[in-house]
Amino acid sequence: MAAAWRARWGFCRRIAFAAPRPTGWEWTMSHSCRNPALVLAAVASVCAPEPAAAQAALERIMGAGGVQADDAVRGSYLASNGSAAIFLSKAGNLLPGGNGVANVYRFDLDSHELTRVSVVPGTGAPASDVCTSAGISGDGQVVVFASYASNLVTGNTQWSAVYRHDLASGTLTRISEDSMGNQANASAQTPATSGDGRYTVFISAASNLMPGDNNSMSDLFLHDAQTGEIRMLDFNRFGQFPDGAVDWLTPQAISWDGRYVVFASAANDLTPTSGNGLLQVYLVDVSNMTRTLISQAANGGPGDAHSTDPVISPNGRYIAFNTLATNLLPGTTSHLYRYDRLSASLVNIPAPVAGDFTPPLASSATWCEGPRVSDAGDVLATCRFATPAALQMLVWNAASARWRLVTQGLEGPSSFGNGRSGLLGGISADGRRVVLDTLATNLVAGDTNNVSDVVFQVTAPADLIFRDGFD
Repeated sequence: MAAAWRARWGFCRRIAFAAPRPTGWEWTMSHSCRNPALVLAAVASVCAPEPAAAQAALERIMGAGGVQADDAVRGSYLASNGSAAIFLSKAGNLLPGGNGVANVYRFDLDSHELTRVSVVPGTGAPASDVCTSAGISGDGQVVVFASYASNLVTGNTQWSAVYRHDLASGTLTRISEDSMGNQANASAQTPATSGDGRYTVFISAASNLMPGDNNSMSDLFLHDAQTGEIRMLDFNRFGQFPDGAVDWLTPQAISWDGRYVVFASAANDLTPTSGNGLLQVYLVDVSNMTRTLISQAANGGPGDAHSTDPVISPNGRYIAFNTLATNLLPGTTSHLYRYDRLSASLVNIPAPVAGDFTPPLASSATWCEGPRVSDAGDVLATCRFATPAALQMLVWNAASARWRLVTQGLEGPSSFGNGRSGLLGGISADGRRVVLDTLATNLVAGDTNNVSDVVFQVTAPADLIFRDGFD
């Protein structure tokens, strides 16, 4: 990956991984031709962002008894029905029995109940080694995660495996296995799961999950919890193994019904119009195994720079992603795009402008990334502003084409969070609830633990009456 790309986006991606495990505690950042009559529409930059007026307060996820976490809490994501959030933490005081290893937790946004989900069935002992990424079903009842732990199931070796925890039944299952029940012979990572948790996608460079897999790079797999079947989704257009690797998946990589999956790949042979060796965003329709290039230029070719972090709305209509490509739409400067699958239209989402907020923000944003998307096409994104340098989290309203600052400081509606926020988070299908990671200490009262926290916001239905933009 080019050094300029790493510097621009603030993290280094690894596409193929055959090493037994990473060093330290690593966090996932987290992973057929289009109709030639594609409608291309740029969002007018004159549309004003949402006024930075009073809004629902942010709340912080705390440990048992309201204690502040004694270590970082991050890697957050939200069930699409808004019922529960998940996150990773190695804090020892969130719940009894913490072992100082990054484990996966589930927080109920209504009851505020906190549960550790990366546990040994029966005993409740936490995972013995690091959990690196996690996803949650749309109904909040199934959590999937990747972990290097050796104690969750019998026979787990040095590789990271993907697990599925059904909270209703209490069963924990390793799903990164071959047809004989053997563990994948390379790490499996970045799982995402469907609305009811039946379908889970993940990536792995393992060679034993699919017969004949000898490309020695990460591929995209789908597991069906009902049948136990594993399918590979990134075969090339000739039905063969691709010549490039699949990037990390996001936890919003699969639609509610499991039919649509989005991913980024460096393969040159997935569709007739891919082929420049750069990461491109694709949509696969699992029902017929057709693949569509989403990061497609106006001339039908691929984007001229990397496109990453695709997400898909629960209803399968909208896809949002980051890109450094300059040829997707003419005259655009923002790196954030949203694709409408029904109309085959692509829009560029302009970065927030300071003067379009009331009162004005201290500065305008220079770029936005890390999108999450609702059923209405609203986009939650992390944006960098000139002043302060800390990243902020905002929501772009699709109906009004306005931005709303989520990470408002306690000092007032135009104040920023005083530490980095975002990169990981989630938005509910109805757009009412958001969750995000933050290092800011001025978003909620009493934040004195000096580590990353996870905060959430619940917007009342009355606040969304004017979602058609007539406010």
